[in-house]
Amino acid sequence: MTKPKEKQKSQNHILVAALSIYIIICVLFYAKYGFAWEFLIAAIYSYLLILITLSDIQRHIIPNKLIIAGLVATIATGIINGSIVITLIGGAIGLVIMVLPVVFKAKVGIGDIKLGILIGLMIGYPLAIMALILPWILGLVVAGVLMISKRITRGVDIPFAVFLSASAIITMLWGGNIWQLLVR
Repeated sequence: MTKPKEKQKSQNHILVAALSIYIIICVLFYAKYGFAWEFLIAAIYSYLLILITLSDIQRHIIPNKLIIAGLVATIATGIINGSIVITLIGGAIGLVIMVLPVVFKAKVGIGDIKLGILIGLMIGYPLAIMALILPWILGLVVAGVLMISKRITRGVDIPFAVFLSASAIITMLWGGNIWQLLVR
C-alpha cells in the first residue's frame, strides 16, 4: 500500500529540512572543535537528537531503541573521557527536572522524561541544568505565540522533543559561554 503523494512530498520536505539542519549543526561543531574527538561526539549526539525529534514530530513517539543507543554512547563516552561522575550527575539532574513538572500535574510524556535524562547525561553537570530548563522556556514562548496567533488551542499536544533537542544542541554549542554570563 502506497502513501498519498502529498503526504510523501511532505515527509520528503521534512527529511530534507532535517538533513540541512544537521549539516549546519555539524559545521558549527566543526568551527568550535575542529576535527577532534569532541566534534565526533557532538555530531553523533546531534544526529541522535534529530532522529528522536523527527520521530516525535511524525508519530508522537520517542523510540526506546534510540534512547538506549544514546545511553550506551553517553556512558561509554563518560568512561572513556574520565568524566563518568559528571555524566551521571547530569543524568540525575535530567531526571529531577523532567519529573518535577509531573508532580505539579503538567502533561509530560515518559519519552520526554527519558530524553531529558539522556540529555542530562550527554551534557553533564553543570550545563545540564541550563539544557533542561531552556526547553520549558522555549516551549512556553512558542506555545504562547501559537495560541495568540490562533494556530493552536489549549490542550493541543506539541512534540516536546523539538525543544529538548534544540536546547541540548544550543547548550553543546554555546552553553559554556551562556553559563559564564549567567553565573557572573
